[in-house]
Amino acid sequence: MSKEEGDRYVAQADKKMNSLFNFSGNKWQDGLDLYEKAIAMYKLSNNWIPAAKTLRDTVQIYQKLKNPLKAAAAYAEAATYFAKSGEHADDAQFCLDKAINMYVDAGKLFRAAELEEEMAQVYEEESDMLSAVRHYRKAADFYEADNHMARVPRCLQKVAQLDSLDEKYEDPAKIFEIMAYGFLKDKMLRVKARPLFLSAVLCHIAKQTKRDFQSACPVIDGEYEKDDDYLGNEIDAEPVREKFEEYIEKDYTLKDSAEGKLINGIIKSMEKQSIPKFEDAVRTYNNNYKEFDEWTTTILLRIKSGARKAWTVGSLV
Repeated sequence: MSKEEGDRYVAQADKKMNSLFNFSGNKWQDGLDLYEKAIAMYKLSNNWIPAAKTLRDTVQIYQKLKNPLKAAAAYAEAATYFAKSGEHADDAQFCLDKAINMYVDAGKLFRAAELEEEMAQVYEEESDMLSAVRHYRKAADFYEADNHMARVPRCLQKVAQLDSLDEKYEDPAKIFEIMAYGFLKDKMLRVKARPLFLSAVLCHIAKQTKRDFQSACPVIDGEYEKDDDYLGNEIDAEPVREKFEEYIEKDYTLKDSAEGKLINGIIKSMEKQSIPKFEDAVRTYNNNYKEFDEWTTTILLRIKSGARKAWTVGSLV
């Protein structure tokens, strides 16, 4: 099973498709069968570009056979392999757009949404987070348009998480808030709001600790030079506490919940400028309630690092 075998099947298919005489039956179906064998060979040998190009070539056959949904599926699979290869981003986008347009024309918005989400996952695995975010947003839009509201939050949460990992905190905080408020409208789903409120608060804090403290407080003659405006405003617990109180007004159960206690503990550590208090709040939640997921751990570590630098600089000047 190799690329060479796939190439042989493609050559046979091309010859059959270009033949003026085909005495064995339907040349379109015969050619399609050979292309599919070639695609299987390419996939088994991890030759994603030839597989994608051959899939793209099958589209015209499916159209000849009056099967637009098969044509859309071929474009969709080709887009996945172009993206998976880590190259040919333009080809991947072209095939994806073609597939989605075909599904939309056929009234298959749900499939279009699934395809956008699948493509987002491929780009996320390839560490192309900008493309992943773009496709998660589109997936959420299609799910919403097709009234599959249960799938919208997971796509939006991915947008918020990936954007915040790229140190863009303002929009993710808003997304987490909106999602939390949405869950509060359903008594059965209210419990899902609290982790989202926690995520929103962490984004608000991370936004304050984002800047490079040593560049904001440059070293002059071996000593940190204090920037009063920066140190006086960047890590301020008051707006975070105000946000926390705003969330409690929307959901009174938040205050005494595990998430609420963690938020309150972090705010107190900010007020005292105390790394040990921050660590105690985090440790208490992690040990007594549940372990943090990867996203939360990353954001907490960023907050701790930023706070440590700020408070250390503040103590030196």
